[in-house]
Amino acid sequence: ATPMASHYDDAVLCLENGKNVLCEKSLTLNADQTKQLLALAKEKGLFFMEAMWMKCRPVYRKMKEWIASGMIGDIEYIKADFANYIPYDPNDRLFRDDCGGGCLLDLGIYPLTLAHDLLGMPDEIISNAHMRYGVDISNSIILRYKNGAFVSADNGFEIQLSNNAVISGSKGYIILGNWFHCTCEGALYSKDGTEIEKFIRPDDINGYEYEVDEVPSCLAKGVLESSLVPHSDTVEVMEIMDECRRQWGMKFPEE
Repeated sequence: ATPMASHYDDAVLCLENGKNVLCEKSLTLNADQTKQLLALAKEKGLFFMEAMWMKCRPVYRKMKEWIASGMIGDIEYIKADFANYIPYDPNDRLFRDDCGGGCLLDLGIYPLTLAHDLLGMPDEIISNAHMRYGVDISNSIILRYKNGAFVSADNGFEIQLSNNAVISGSKGYIILGNWFHCTCEGALYSKDGTEIEKFIRPDDINGYEYEVDEVPSCLAKGVLESSLVPHSDTVEVMEIMDECRRQWGMKFPEE
């Protein structure tokens, strides 16, 4: 694997040599780079997908089934965090701006992807970050929507959280287990807290197999874009993160 700051050049090299690409998140450092990659993939007639394994996992897809069937009604609130305590290491890519470091692109992308997938682009973004070493080592993000729905996400390297997710609606709510982005367990509840259904699905291998399987599945169908991780979603989540970094005055050396 290569650090975030290398993804753009690495992906261009693959595309220029006729290779279909499954590229680890965060796909690039910013939305402009992402748009350039997707344009190049389209020009070359090649498959391209952000390796957002969360969206391909069985529990995540079950959550979307529950929501699509109206089980929790209209989504009103999402709380999703991703914070891991990681001691500072000046050589660790996570703390190096020249590697595309910081917790937003490494961890915060998961809560933001969840929120965007379920609610779309927010009407307002309110964010703060604790900046050190030229990157964000903790951040807090609120997304607000005109219909009253909102999202709260805390991410970082300074503290350890349980990292579950709650999606609350007008009729009920869903809890995705700890490490929600790769959890093997999700539960559906009524508005009064009665458990309606629990879904448990252990990984077949290590959890990455689902995004890997999605690529040949798409290629076999002759499609160059996954419906699970569509290009437009990847771009818009990058745009949300761009706005957060703008609010913090955070730029990478490559920018």
